[in-house]
Parts: sequence; C-alpha cells; structure tokens
Amino acid sequence: MGVDLLNRSSYEFLSSSKSFECTLGKRKYFSFSSFQQQPPKKERRLFGPTLEDGFWDIISSSAKQPNLEVIRSCNGKVMLSNLSFMPSAKPRVYKTIGLKEGEGTYGLVFTVIDIDNPEKELVMKISVANSNFFAEVSALNFLNSKKTTPNVPQLHDWFITDKLPPNSGHWGKISDSLKKSSQFKNISKYPVGYLILEKANAGALASFTKNHCSGYQKDIWKLVDSILFQLLFTASALPESSVIHRDIGGYNIMLTSTDDIKENYLNFRVGKQLFRFEKQPIKPLLIDYGTANILEIGSSLKTDFRYTTLRYRAPEMIFLSSKPTGTLQPIFTPATDLFSIAMSVIEMVLGDFTEHKDGKKYYNHPFMSHNPPPLLHFKLKQLSKQLQIDENNFKIDCATRMWYGTLHSGFLTVDESLLLSRYIWGMYMELGIPNNRMWPGVEDTHVWSIMNEVIQNQKRLNLVYPTEGGLLLRGNGKLRQLLSEDQISCLLSMLRFNPKHRPSPAAILKSEIFDEYSISPSEVSTLSSAFWSVSGTPLQATQQF
Repeated sequence: MGVDLLNRSSYEFLSSSKSFECTLGKRKYFSFSSFQQQPPKKERRLFGPTLEDGFWDIISSSAKQPNLEVIRSCNGKVMLSNLSFMPSAKPRVYKTIGLKEGEGTYGLVFTVIDIDNPEKELVMKISVANSNFFAEVSALNFLNSKKTTPNVPQLHDWFITDKLPPNSGHWGKISDSLKKSSQFKNISKYPVGYLILEKANAGALASFTKNHCSGYQKDIWKLVDSILFQLLFTASALPESSVIHRDIGGYNIMLTSTDDIKENYLNFRVGKQLFRFEKQPIKPLLIDYGTANILEIGSSLKTDFRYTTLRYRAPEMIFLSSKPTGTLQPIFTPATDLFSIAMSVIEMVLGDFTEHKDGKKYYNHPFMSHNPPPLLHFKLKQLSKQLQIDENNFKIDCATRMWYGTLHSGFLTVDESLLLSRYIWGMYMELGIPNNRMWPGVEDTHVWSIMNEVIQNQKRLNLVYPTEGGLLLRGNGKLRQLLSEDQISCLLSMLRFNPKHRPSPAAILKSEIFDEYSISPSEVSTLSSAFWSVSGTPLQATQQF
C-alpha cells in the first residue's frame, strides 16, 4: 500500500488497511593517554591479576567463551556447573581506573582498556550471564558480522566466568560496586558475563541539544539530517540482519566521534538508490541489545512483555485486546522499533524527556507534558488490580485467566499506571483518538474503553479533552528550529497508531526528504569502497504469531 509520507492528510488512517533504561553511554570524558606505557607483551603474564595499578589477566579468572549457537539452543541458560566444559576465552589483560560509566537494567558499565590496544576507548559491561546477556552478545555478533550499518558499537570481546573482577586496586572498587548491586544478588547460582565494547564519547542522543547546540553552529541542520538518516538506515539494517532491538530510546542511542572514519563522506545504498553525506564530527550508535529478539526461520514476534521504556513505547504495546483471541495481540515488529526511533529524534531536538522545568513535569516530552485528568490514573490502576484478581478467579476459563495475567504483569502494571496515564493522555492530545476504522480492534481494548469513559466525563464537565485529529505537534515551535515541515510530517507518519500504517524506513529514506543527498549511478565510480548497504525489503515470513 502506498502512503504519502509528506501529505498532511496522510495522518488519517486508511479504512481498507488492516523503567529503567541502560545508561551504557552516559559517558564522561576519559583520557586514555593518562595511562603509563604497558609492559612488553611477552612479560605481561608475569604479573598477577590483582596488581594495585589495575591490571586484570582474565585467564587467571578461568574466563570462558562458549559457542553462541549452543547457548542459544539452551535459551541462554547457563549454570556454574557448565563452565568446566566450555572452551577458554582468548587471553586478554584489561586495565581500569574504576570509572563507572553507568548502570542499567542489565548491567553496570566501567571504562577499561585492553593493554594490547591501548589506543582504543572501551567500556566493560558486567552483568549476570543470563539470557539477556547472551541476547546482547548474539545481536552484536550478528550486526558486526553483517557490517550493514556504521551505527552499531563494535564488540571487542566477551567472556563469562564464575568470578567477579579481582578484589584489589581499581578492580576492587568495581567488584565492590557489583556486590552492592541488586542485579547480582543471585550471583552464587549463575556465571558473570563481561561484554567489552567501543566507547561512545559524545553523550546520549537525549542530550544532543545541550551538548551540541548550546551555541550557534553553522550548518547544524546538516548534522541533524545526517543523524536522522543514519537512524532510519539502521532501523532498516537491523531486521535485515535478523535483529529487532525492542528497547530504543534517547539513552540507548549514543553519539560518538567520527575520527576513525578516514573518508570525507559517508556513502549509503538503499536498494538501488545511492546517498552521500559529508562526514560530520559525530554519529549515532544504537546500544543495549539485552532485550533484542534474534530472528530465525519460524521465530515468533509475539511477546509477553513490553520491554521499551514508557517514554518511547509504541501503542501496540499498550492497546491490547481484552480477550485472548482478540485482534490486537502483543506483536513486536520492526515498526514498533520505528515508533521509538521517531520519539528519540523528537527528544534529540526538544531535549531530555525526563527534565522538569518551570514547575511543568516532563517539559520536553510531547505526550507526557500534558496533564491528564486524575480519573485516568485511578481507572488504569483499578484495571491492573482487577486483572490481577481475575487471573486467580477460577470461575473464569483458563485461557482468559492466563491472558489477564499477561496483561497486568507485562503491559498494564500498577506501578506504571501514573506515568502511563500521562503518556496515553498526551498521545491522544497530539495524535488524535484512534478508532476501529484506522486501527481495527482498538475499540475492543481495556485502555481504549477507559480513555473513552474519561473523555466523555471531561466533555460533561466542560474540561479539556483530545480531538479526533489531534494537535499533530503544531504547538511545538522548538521542533521547527532544527526540523523542516517535511521532516516533522515524516516523524508523524512513524508515530501512527496502527503499526501497519507506518512507512518502512527504506520508503522514508528514498522519499524527497533526503533528495539533496541522493547521487546518481554515474557517480558510483567516485564512491569509496567502504559504504553501507541495505536492500530495503521489509521483514516478512518469520512472523509466527
């Protein structure tokens, strides 16, 4: 189905169509030149693993690197008793000054260097070696091997062991931090996972305006265009590499310098269409793949958990059918990631979504800056509690009870009900009121029914309520300082309620938005041999619901 990306009327849906985030990149500046020259390689093994100056020889800690295919066949379940049967990791010695970079749901992150490659800026993410750890390793391994996008961090190394880092020197500080973290309370049962990645050194996308637009910069719009293009390009590259991220947000997209890129231009191919961008000082890196879905033939896109941080969550992870056989099931597709990318781009321009300013909560968030009626929070909280009660009501059939359990534990939780009320109310205010014509089945969801009740109550009381068409971000002038009207229209197309009505990333890339960066096939001879390519074919065939 063809969809006009730029036509304002295309916001309407076609009737015939079917908290915690990882802060892996909250970077602080760290100079690797401050390290003293390392001992010669042949002498390195003479040093113990717990020296005061911060060396750690991982082989001395019985580091293992098992076969990923075998681990995935076991659903990422590894016990301590399995370690003795696994192959050893490659010999490495890492050094640290104990600088903590961040802490997220799936690990703590510290700055390190590999003494064989001291010029590389690296971080070590340490977590329990569970299915999330192996999902991240597998996803990065897939994406690094495919080499279809420049916007994925390079996986330098990974290993598992039954030991925390050495308990002395700077490593001792790290070990103490891990012991105090609630994530490691079951460390006696499972191995510890270590993931070593390239370090992003220019902050999070959420802090883009603060870090990179504080003063006037000539041609800043070129940098914005480049970042927007690369994020959309990566949204196309991930599913082509059999990966759905499932937790995209402003702090899971980092910015890093392009000093390692020697060419003056970045070249891309989308299908048969070629694009060339002048190299900018920074580029985006999409990080944190702990919840990624690695797709294989026959793999399912259905999920029992929402994954994405609420500030970036797509409607299909909120509006779910009230019955287990209903139309709207929790299917997490590449279009779900695309919604999160659109929200992240808006955060890049407006500023950190979590900021409060002038007494206004979530000042920069286009949805959560709207104040919802207290009644909405009350009803959402009441819904979650009732679902929990009904899950244990044996007068209800088993399938329905299981469905209610999935809803209240994975998507409509009591703890999140207050923020969810802000998010949904603002979503309606900006994007309009969904209906069965634009999104079949939406009116048969608990959330839609509650919103309908609250809106009718607002009308009776002559209070503010959303309109069918929505504000469509028209009241936000700050967006237009860095984005054109066509780009805003593009973002709105990515934010459509019905995921089937969102355009594919390739369709956006090949639209007139990026015409000025398109080059003809006759110029292909001038292209560098190093460029990135995607076919632009949407994900198909593996969707077993």
